[in-house]
Amino acid sequence: YEAAKGAFVVFGLSFVILSVLVRYIGTRWIDKLFPPAAMGAIVAIIGLELAPVAMSMSGLIGNQDLGMSHSQAVIISMFSLVVTLLGTVVFRGFLAVIPVLIGVVSGYVLSAVMGVVDFSGVEAAPWLSLPQFYGMPVFDINAIIMIMPALFVVFAEHVG
Repeated sequence: YEAAKGAFVVFGLSFVILSVLVRYIGTRWIDKLFPPAAMGAIVAIIGLELAPVAMSMSGLIGNQDLGMSHSQAVIISMFSLVVTLLGTVVFRGFLAVIPVLIGVVSGYVLSAVMGVVDFSGVEAAPWLSLPQFYGMPVFDINAIIMIMPALFVVFAEHVG
């Protein structure tokens, strides 16, 4: 955990530095470093890479044990997708910014109504407890190198 925490600290600080550069210098330098055509392709590839995972987790493909019936998985995932898509078209103002969050929350509520959510862990948990600390971050170069490509992915999606 310590090496991962150190890598995430470096990731966060790097993202802050990039954000400050964008704030004061603008995005023109990004267009030279990552042309818009390349940025669009990067974002599209990310989506295409995640599509099989989404299809598997929704119960549409594969024989994965999702902890619920196949029909429940399909109903919940399709409901969440429809709410999200409708939200991107219908919502205005602040709600137009968070249709994905609204889709996730609506899917969770439907899951709870359908009896898929297991609240036994919440019922057994203590009302108050102290956080468990896993130690201070360790700045391991291998962990940092492993997480830094994600910086460009997230940055490309934000600047997009």
